[in-house]
Amino acid sequence: MASIGLIASSLAHEIGTPLGVIRGRAEYLAMQVEGSAVKNNVEIILSQIDRVSGLIRSLLNLAKGDKTEESEAISVNTGLLTVLELLGHEFRKNDIEILNLFDYEKPTTVYGQAEKLQQVLLNIIMNSIHAIVKARESGRTQGHFIRFSRQDFGTQYAISIEDSGSGISKENIDNLFRPFFTTKPTGKGTGLGLATSQWIVESWSGSIEIESKEGVGTTVHIYIPKSS
Repeated sequence: MASIGLIASSLAHEIGTPLGVIRGRAEYLAMQVEGSAVKNNVEIILSQIDRVSGLIRSLLNLAKGDKTEESEAISVNTGLLTVLELLGHEFRKNDIEILNLFDYEKPTTVYGQAEKLQQVLLNIIMNSIHAIVKARESGRTQGHFIRFSRQDFGTQYAISIEDSGSGISKENIDNLFRPFFTTKPTGKGTGLGLATSQWIVESWSGSIEIESKEGVGTTVHIYIPKSS
């Protein structure tokens, strides 16, 4: 972990400077294209630049064992809708049906940080998308979905994300939260997504559990304490 910290510190400096330049140019473009589809796309670019910066900070914090910033009451509903909108193109491109069982009339408010929650949801949903792509490549080409649901356990909510992807072998399931462990091909994954997500959720006194059956699919349960 000490080595990870040294690498992360170097990356933060080397990547941070060009990211700052890219963000500055993107902000300039956003000011030039008021009220257009281009402006919306530039804003997406800005949000993803901030996400990369956040990932670097998360890697630094993971290596140092630092806690995240102070928690506050945040809406899971808002966070999930934001991430689903961001990934809409991926769902359409990969012909994935979204089964959203959330009752948006009922607020789902937890203690955490909004940006971090979106990062956790994004990491897990992207894993589901990759698993579905892998399932298609293995011959299961029809009926793919990602299902979102919520359960109330009194003092905490369980947010469940279920997919029809390739599933995870029994040999790999125990290693999923280990930093740099990945089942993806070389160059396709860093192995930090789930490790970072677990660290974030545990910093809120929550937890993540994974159920999976190889060749069938995976369900991720995110347990987060309620804000009231």
